[in-house]
Amino acid sequence: MDGSFNLGSGAYGGKGCGCSGPCNCLPAEFTRLRYAYGMRLGAVELSDEQSYLVGKDRFHNAHCHGAGVLCGLRVDRFVWPQGAPAGTPSTVLRVSRGAALDGCGREVLVPCDQCIDLAAWLAVNSGKLDPPPAAGPLHIWVALRYRECPSDPAPVPRDPCGCDTGGCDYTRVRESFELALFSGKPPACAGAVFPPAGQLLAALDPGGTAATVGLQAGLDRLTAEPCPGAAADEWICLAAFDATLTAAGPAQTVTDISAPDNAIPGRRPLLSTAALQSLLLGIADATGAAGLLGAGPAIGGIAFAGSGTNAGTLTIAIDLVTDPPRTAPTPLASGTFPPDAVQVHRFNTTTWAWDQVTPTTAGHISTDGTQIGIVWGAGDPALAAGNFLVSLTSPDATPIVDQRMRALRPARFTRSFGLALNVANTLALAAISI
Repeated sequence: MDGSFNLGSGAYGGKGCGCSGPCNCLPAEFTRLRYAYGMRLGAVELSDEQSYLVGKDRFHNAHCHGAGVLCGLRVDRFVWPQGAPAGTPSTVLRVSRGAALDGCGREVLVPCDQCIDLAAWLAVNSGKLDPPPAAGPLHIWVALRYRECPSDPAPVPRDPCGCDTGGCDYTRVRESFELALFSGKPPACAGAVFPPAGQLLAALDPGGTAATVGLQAGLDRLTAEPCPGAAADEWICLAAFDATLTAAGPAQTVTDISAPDNAIPGRRPLLSTAALQSLLLGIADATGAAGLLGAGPAIGGIAFAGSGTNAGTLTIAIDLVTDPPRTAPTPLASGTFPPDAVQVHRFNTTTWAWDQVTPTTAGHISTDGTQIGIVWGAGDPALAAGNFLVSLTSPDATPIVDQRMRALRPARFTRSFGLALNVANTLALAAISI
């Protein structure tokens, strides 16, 4: 077994070769060695060269890829002998070979399958469990982390500028791993996404940030947050299972283990660039025909300028394309825009249905072609504080295009938004609320 077992606060094995402290913070700078003819290269220079290359690689891994399982590292019950029924009692776990990246950007390689005897583990660690396990099922998590240890001791000459007489030193660093079992309290799992997944979804939400500032601006705000770091005690979480124990006492032992769950929330997959490219190309192929992709004008964010309690103007921004050598963008061809292409509906919380809001002035394109506007001048009782949905549909046979016949995308656009009265007692954009 290459690696040792650990149990939360009570370590078992692995002394003298522990993991490093907090990592993944932004370095002050990267310093590359600059060689010169006749330059003396000693241990410090070679260490600096190695640190530069290793540091750049780990920085790239941590900030461009994140932490998680790259491949393999599946946890299963190991049933012996081979061919025995799947329900045969077993006390042995098998972790398949595989690879992962930790929160520090370090590659964690498990070169061959690893077996863990739960009966032997409990015999060694039963006195260290807090609280002590009772008879019945004991929930256990399986985790992995990077671990490096010095190796290959060899004689080294005395430093001519030092006072020692030389001796022996380690000449290699083995980049290995440590497997661990946790009970009672789950481990701190590596793999937090930056920007956080919840904030990314909010930026993509048509009724959230994307409604007013657009997707690009919303993502710009998220990536402007401080770069995350990784805690020193983060683990790469793999699976969880239940171990069935006999009655508590000195002779307590494991009689069976359940099938491990390899889809626990803390297990983070990392897809390769090739896999992501395949998915992205499939999405592009499916959405291209729907008018979501292309080089033409695109729909941006929405805005609302209130002029009373039941009046105002809703505008939909249009991102036009500038074609060199022209310096001005190519506007929409106004004749291809049907007035009824834009519709607004209010969500009625009494009937739980949609009520159409009829504008005073139907949808129209601004003079510079950068906005589509809908006006409620005299006011419509349905245009009041509440939740709304605006939709824009470009006809299939005669699509909305710019003056170079590039179709407006997406061809079918919907966006939800809320309206509320502001301090001036006029309608203004607000968060959606029920």
